[in-house]
Amino acid sequence: QTATASQLPVSAEQRAGKEKAASVVTLLPLTLAADLASVGMRAAMRLALNQSSLNSLQLRQLVNSSCLAHTLVLAQLTKLELGASVRALSVRGDKGEAASLALPHALTLSIPRSLETWIVGSLNAMSDGVVRRWQRGECAPASWPPPSVVDWRQSPLVSSASRALAEFGADGVNGLMDKLSRLAGFPNGTLGLPAGLDAFSVRTVDELVGPLVVRASQFSISGLDSLFDMALLQPDESDPTLLHFNLGFGGARPLAISTDLVVQLAGDTHEFDVILALRDAMLHVDTRIEIDEAALGSMPVLATLLDPASLLCTLNEISISSDSKISLLSARGGRAHLSVGSRKQRTLATVSSASSSLATLGVLQPGLVTMLNDEMYTRLKRAKAPCAAPPPPPPPFAP
Repeated sequence: QTATASQLPVSAEQRAGKEKAASVVTLLPLTLAADLASVGMRAAMRLALNQSSLNSLQLRQLVNSSCLAHTLVLAQLTKLELGASVRALSVRGDKGEAASLALPHALTLSIPRSLETWIVGSLNAMSDGVVRRWQRGECAPASWPPPSVVDWRQSPLVSSASRALAEFGADGVNGLMDKLSRLAGFPNGTLGLPAGLDAFSVRTVDELVGPLVVRASQFSISGLDSLFDMALLQPDESDPTLLHFNLGFGGARPLAISTDLVVQLAGDTHEFDVILALRDAMLHVDTRIEIDEAALGSMPVLATLLDPASLLCTLNEISISSDSKISLLSARGGRAHLSVGSRKQRTLATVSSASSSLATLGVLQPGLVTMLNDEMYTRLKRAKAPCAAPPPPPPPFAP
């Protein structure tokens, strides 16, 4: 007899090879995507603070994380919920074919309770370790040193802000102004105030003419996106409290300012329409800002958070130097145009200038600078009225 192929004996190796060949798995290159209607997280925690140590915590102590950690008694996460709603599922193959399935009802997904417990425990263990390390550090007690003035030349904050502004540059500011203008409903580079709202109101007493009130309304300014050569927050080399601000404007197009000006002088009221257009000009402002560094560092953190205006108690002076000015850049063909008209007469005066100085236009003249400084002094004095003498130092806190 002749045996058929199926009757021939099969070795164990041959049988294993056939089973292996029959169990080959083919991987399909498919991508599964879910359309989430909403993703949410809800958490609850228990927080306990030492009120006595928090009340005595000073601003200067915030630079030491241990001082803040000493006010912390307990911080634990007690509950954590993570969830999402699935509206549709889609499958896409490697050759671009796709299929989608819209669910009749949103499918709610959430993490299991056991996983929630593990996450909460892990986060609490991690935060407890960090807080313990902070609390092992030393915290210098609260102090009240004698008055001292902030030296802007050595201020890390001014240095960092100046570098950030330089990196952002005039082009960055121009783009930002365009976005702000569109958000406010104005054309690019244009901003204005609604009718009935004054841009500014200055009241002062002149030695020659007596009481003087200047009020500007219907204020609008265009060309705010034409800035160049921006150098702000530049400390003076010899004066620790003086900051220089330089800003070129009217580069791509003129900077135009229009306003209705009301002047009350010697009992009479005069109303004017003023339009000032500047092309390729440079604004130079020297500002003196004197802050009591010792008083600022001694401010209580909690009281400052509850009343941020209390920081003004550390401001001794803010004023504009009489050297501040607007100059035209002759190398760029700078020009200025001023038009003043009264309500009774359409055009009262028109002045155009291409000189390097705008003294004839009365821009940032000593008289105007004096008016601005008087107004800032009055407002600062009013804001500092509630400032009381510093209380006696409380007993030192021992954590």
